[in-house]
Amino acid sequence: MWGQSLLAPITSVLLYMIIFGVSIGQQIHLESEHSYLEFIIPGLMMIGIMSNSVMNGSFSLFLGKMHGSIFDLLVAPIRAVEMALAYIIASVLRGLMIGAMIYAIGYGFSGLVPLHPLIIGAVSVLTAWSFAAIGLIIAVWAKTFDQLGIFNSFIMTPLIFLGGVFYSLDMLPPFWQTVARANPMLYMIDSLRYGFLGTSDMNPYSSILFLFILSIASTALLTWIFKSGWKLRT
Repeated sequence: MWGQSLLAPITSVLLYMIIFGVSIGQQIHLESEHSYLEFIIPGLMMIGIMSNSVMNGSFSLFLGKMHGSIFDLLVAPIRAVEMALAYIIASVLRGLMIGAMIYAIGYGFSGLVPLHPLIIGAVSVLTAWSFAAIGLIIAVWAKTFDQLGIFNSFIMTPLIFLGGVFYSLDMLPPFWQTVARANPMLYMIDSLRYGFLGTSDMNPYSSILFLFILSIASTALLTWIFKSGWKLRT
């Protein structure tokens, strides 16, 4: 379903760039040499990476549960860690493809050149990996499509948009700066922005360490789920 998997998220991001980056962005001046469009491109990339990494694996695994095809996988001579890695890597690839396509579109609009490619790669891969595993865990827990959409619609999406996609931390009043620092999405978006622009509100290496720990923990939990068959064999 290439239209739903690739075309739909790219179309949404293209509208964000035109509306916020090109139209409204011309009226917004940042305290740096970068334009507002360049400022929001990393955040839009993070939206694409997170949401598509979650959706790819979660819907695939959930449909396998609903249709009963998951039992064929559970009885196959495949180790639990191999099952987990197969689902995760497929989801990571989709998330990174969307992220790369968003950057390509953003480069066409702004000519933005990354300053720290290694940091961009590390943050992108670890973010996609963590959210792919989390999406799969939620798919195992969910019993209905409504429950499957709770995380994406009511938790992840609000936190992403409140995580500094369209504004920097110093634009907020002191109280809301303190509130924003409790949002984990802020650190992920800010570290990716540092890879492109070389400026950040927080330490990007702390964000990378957090993502590394999150990816290991979520992968370990998903592997245990496949090994034990929790909510998969019933």
